[in-house]
Amino acid sequence: MEEFNGASLTNRRRMRFGFQRAQPVDGILYYPKLPPVETRSFTILIVEDDPNDVMLMRRAIQKAEVTHPIQFVPDGVQAILYLRGAEKYGDRGAYPFPHFVITDLKMPLAGGFEILEWLRDHQDCSVIPVVVFSSSKQDSDIKRAYGLGANAYLVKPPNPQDMTAVMRKLFDFWSMCEKPTLEQNC
Repeated sequence: MEEFNGASLTNRRRMRFGFQRAQPVDGILYYPKLPPVETRSFTILIVEDDPNDVMLMRRAIQKAEVTHPIQFVPDGVQAILYLRGAEKYGDRGAYPFPHFVITDLKMPLAGGFEILEWLRDHQDCSVIPVVVFSSSKQDSDIKRAYGLGANAYLVKPPNPQDMTAVMRKLFDFWSMCEKPTLEQNC
């Protein structure tokens, strides 16, 4: 290993970029927890029809210490009204325009596929990042969602601990991503 001023290049890189060594415990390497991502706030729209899933998601988001404003709507029809700024969603003080959408797939009235189709057909909104968050593991659903423009497809975890971990990772990732400047309605 090449040395520079008494420290290996690998160790210098770790110091320079703030990396710490993994700590072995029972033969498994554990990395220190990274500090929270510091970013500007952005509104998240979550489309979910199941009240139990809404409750689990709210609890997981709270435990994951997500500080972004979050709006919930119960189906695709309400999601599209929200994005358009129509009806009660015209008050952007109470219903800020979302910069990120999480949607279930199978809901009454209109589901996640219809939301993705609508977004694709509306140029101003087609760049909003959308994550499908569904119980479905069917390959046909996954392919269709990606084909309609989903940015990611996640299967809902089976327990609250995993839900918290998924929410934390999801929000940390999208907090680091640049998001386009958007109009206030589509």
